[in-house]
Amino acid sequence: MFGFLLTILRGDISRRVHAFKVTAVLVVAASAALLVAAGFALALLYVWLAGLYGTMIALAVIAGGFAVLALILFLIAFLRPAAKSRAVRHAAADTDVAAAAESLASSQRTIEEALAAVQQGSRESMLAALALAVVAGLAIGRKL
Repeated sequence: MFGFLLTILRGDISRRVHAFKVTAVLVVAASAALLVAAGFALALLYVWLAGLYGTMIALAVIAGGFAVLALILFLIAFLRPAAKSRAVRHAAADTDVAAAAESLASSQRTIEEALAAVQQGSRESMLAALALAVVAGLAIGRKL
């Protein structure tokens, strides 16, 4: 009786292990294909920017884009709020409504200034406006 149950369990476990191995291989293959696609997308971006602005500026734009992405990810990783219990969060939510409204108004002014800089500014002011918009978005996201 126990031998029969053990045989059934071995078959079920081996079937599950095989299914997991197939899934893992497919995930690795899909990840590799995605990395190749991302590489070709970067090559396309480089060729397009190099045709418009030249080699050095194209490489600088791509490097700057990845640096901004890394900075945003670092900010999210290290400046995210600590997890709080739900009871504390509900009690604090009532008292923080005015602070959130003030922060939202401040963020809206910042976004309006950034839009004005983009519409009337140079390339440097556009990059500064983009950085300002990212910081404002992070500030709004943290408050919400």
